[in-house]
Amino acid sequence: MATSSLGSVDLTATTLEGTSLPHSVSKHEWESHRATFERLYGDENKTLKEVMSIMERDYNLKAT
Repeated sequence: MATSSLGSVDLTATTLEGTSLPHSVSKHEWESHRATFERLYGDENKTLKEVMSIMERDYNLKAT
């Protein structure tokens, strides 16, 4: 599995209505999605833009 190093990441939660709410992500919450990020970005060679789109669509996490 590829490893990655992310500095500070600001994520936004998206509501069902499609509006974004500022969301400070805890270390625990980030760690719960880290393997998915590493799989998409490292193992599947998705671009960062693709990974961001997938994370927003499938996990309601929006990096800004």
